[in-house]
Amino acid sequence: MKFVHCADVHIGMEFALNRLRSRQRKAEILQSFLRIVEYCRDEEVDILLIAGDLFDSENVEEAAVQQIKDAFSTIPATDIYIAPGNHDPYTITSPYRQDGWSGNVTIFGGTPRVIENKEKGYRIWGCGFESCYVTDRLLMGVRLPKDELINIGILHGQLVGKSGKSEYNAITDEDIEKSGIDYLALGHVHKQTRVQKIGDTLYAYSGTIEGQGFDEDGIKGFYTGELSKLLLGRHELITEYVSTSRRRYYHVNVDVSGATDRAEVVDRICRAALSVTEDDAFTVLLSENRVEDNLYKITLIGDIGEEAAVSVEELSAQLSGKFFYIKMRDNTRLLLDYEELAKENSLKGMYTARMLDGIRAQEQAGNEKGARLYRKALELGIRAFDGEVGVDEN
Repeated sequence: MKFVHCADVHIGMEFALNRLRSRQRKAEILQSFLRIVEYCRDEEVDILLIAGDLFDSENVEEAAVQQIKDAFSTIPATDIYIAPGNHDPYTITSPYRQDGWSGNVTIFGGTPRVIENKEKGYRIWGCGFESCYVTDRLLMGVRLPKDELINIGILHGQLVGKSGKSEYNAITDEDIEKSGIDYLALGHVHKQTRVQKIGDTLYAYSGTIEGQGFDEDGIKGFYTGELSKLLLGRHELITEYVSTSRRRYYHVNVDVSGATDRAEVVDRICRAALSVTEDDAFTVLLSENRVEDNLYKITLIGDIGEEAAVSVEELSAQLSGKFFYIKMRDNTRLLLDYEELAKENSLKGMYTARMLDGIRAQEQAGNEKGARLYRKALELGIRAFDGEVGVDEN
C-alpha cells in the first residue's frame, strides 16, 4: 500500500518580499501542492495524508480552495485524509466546512475518529484542531487494536517531554508508544525529521513542501513509501523523501579577504552561491533547482581593502538579476592605516583622528564595549566618506 505524507503547505500565505515576488511565491506554493496530487495519480498512491496547515488561514481565496477540490476529484482511487492544524482549524467558517469536497476526501474535526478500510487493509485514527490553540493532548488514551490491519495515525501537534505542555497539541513519547499506531504522520514542525521509532510506532514530521523564510532553508518536500504488515511487523518502513521546492532559501557566508577589487567580490559571491550543495542521495527531485531560482541571505566576512569595499546596496543591485531574491549583510573589516589617515588635512582625516581619540579614551577607561562602538563608527564613517554606506546600514 503506497502512501504520501505531507504537511504545512500554507496555501494563501503572504510573503515578506516585494509585492510582485510575494504574489509569485504564493502562486508557486499552490502549484507545488498540485504537483503532489499529480504525483499521487501518476504513482497510483493509495493514501494521501495531509497533517495540518494545508491552508495558511481560514480566509484563503475561494479560487485556491476550488483548485484544491478539483485536483482531489481527479484522483478518486487515492484516499485523502486531512487533519486540520492551528493555521487552518476546523472552525465554522473553515473552507473544510464547505460543500464540494470529493468523496475520496475525509477531513477530521476536533473529535477523534477511527476509520477502517478492510479492502485496502488499513485502519486510520485522526483528529484536527478546532481553534488556533489546542491545550489538550489529543493522542492521549488512544489504543488501536493489533490485528491484520495496518494502523495509521494523522495529527498536527508538537512533541514535548514527559510532563511538557504546549498550546499546539502536546504529544508525548508515552502517548505515541501506547497508541497502537504503526505509522504516525505528523505536522506542525516545518523541518523534515527522519522516520523515528518509539515502541512499535514509527513516526515522522514531513516538514513543509516549500520554504517560507530564511529560517526554513534547504530542500523541502514530502515522504512517500510502502506500508506493509510484514515490514511494520519488523518495525521497518521503506520511504523516499521527494523534493517539491523549485526555490530554496540559503544562508551563505562569503569570505572576501584579499579581494583586489569590487568585481572580485561579486565573483566570489556568485561562486559561493553555486557551491551550496545538499545531500540529495535520498531525495527524489520533482523539479530541477538552479542557482537563479533560489533566495539567498549573503553575509560578507573577512578583511577587505578600500579598493574592494562596496556597499550592500550596490552589490544587491549588481546581483539582483542573478538570483530570485538576495539579502546582503556586510560583516567585513576595512583594512586601513588609520594612524596615517588621521594625519591628513581633510574632513576624513579630522574624523579619523576624533574617532581614534575616542577609542583610546574608552580603552583607558576599561570600557571595551564603548571602544567597539567607536571602532564601528570609524569604519562606517570612512565608508560613508566614499559613498559606500547606505542610510539603513547597521
